[in-house]
Amino acid sequence: MDYAPNELMRPVYDAVQDTLAASSLRLDLQEIRNAGLTRVSGRIYLRYYAGKRQATAVGMDQWTAERWVNDIHIESFWPSSDPAWSTDVLAQAQLFVSGILPSFAALAQRPVQAIAGLQSAPGNVDPDIGYPVGSVHLYQLARPEDDARTATEAFAQPVLVVTSGRT
Repeated sequence: MDYAPNELMRPVYDAVQDTLAASSLRLDLQEIRNAGLTRVSGRIYLRYYAGKRQATAVGMDQWTAERWVNDIHIESFWPSSDPAWSTDVLAQAQLFVSGILPSFAALAQRPVQAIAGLQSAPGNVDPDIGYPVGSVHLYQLARPEDDARTATEAFAQPVLVVTSGRT
């Protein structure tokens, strides 16, 4: 897997690498991961969310639909003012992604990506989300222009793009 943090995420990413091996995925995220994946009309969805969200995604293009259905929010018990909030959220995101992305790529038979972001992190408030939360979006790379690694610095929040499969 290839990891590409933007400059806002770099210090958090570097801090997490030392503790990642000793961390474990929280139960709520294990439940989502363990539910597996499903393919619907060429789209790959997290099974946990597919039943709840795929009807809305029918009219969307593949890239938008997968990102919308496969949107996982990651919260932390740390207050967002504590630097531990960012490292906790990113560690959980990395553990989740490392546990699901290889299966996603195998099912897709093409490169796939996950974008882990720190939405509404201190100093980087997302106007659409009024509380601190991390997110992970999963999708297939159907076209080279969908590759988020080429535009990590365009994100207003700290992001980490993880790619699996050949590109």
